[in-house]
Amino acid sequence: MNKWLKSPELRISEGKEEERHATWLELFFDLFFVVVISELAHNLNRDVSLSGFLGFLLLFVPIWWSWIGATFYANLFDTDDLGHRLLTALQMLAVAALAVNVHDGLGKSSVGFALSYAVVRVLLVLEFLRAGKHIVTARPLTTRIASGSGLGALVWLASVQMPMPLRFGFWILALTVEFGIVLTAGKSVHVELAPHQGERI
Repeated sequence: MNKWLKSPELRISEGKEEERHATWLELFFDLFFVVVISELAHNLNRDVSLSGFLGFLLLFVPIWWSWIGATFYANLFDTDDLGHRLLTALQMLAVAALAVNVHDGLGKSSVGFALSYAVVRVLLVLEFLRAGKHIVTARPLTTRIASGSGLGALVWLASVQMPMPLRFGFWILALTVEFGIVLTAGKSVHVELAPHQGERI
């Protein structure tokens, strides 16, 4: 059977629910996020103030959202094939770039941070479009998520041309767009495909 046909909705309909375990690749990928958060925590440790906390949030939210996107995709569509592994490897490099730039992400490294995050989102777009190509019933959902992530990535790319602090306003706008489009997907896209801890493609 084609690996893409073993989708979550088929698992439900066939009554063959299985407990899903994270792959070694996912666990290794998570370590990259641990490094980024560790670097970000150092920033907050140096500036324990309201402005320091707000700066921490501005950098933390896109990092957390990147992890959410990768985890959401893996729970629904992870096939652990060569294509997925290559895209995940590229995402790891992009997250590593986030770690390098997060130290001064609100200063001289803000452009690098924005570009790194945009790359993470573009790679996620490719992952969801790839899944939608193979699973027709999931296409409305994958297209909506890809559209939201892609539009957000464009705003992040545009932000690098903006002076500070206007650049950070673009970041907030991009995150708002992504949250709005993705979090309303369940209400606007009628597809029987939802995250479930028990299913695995």
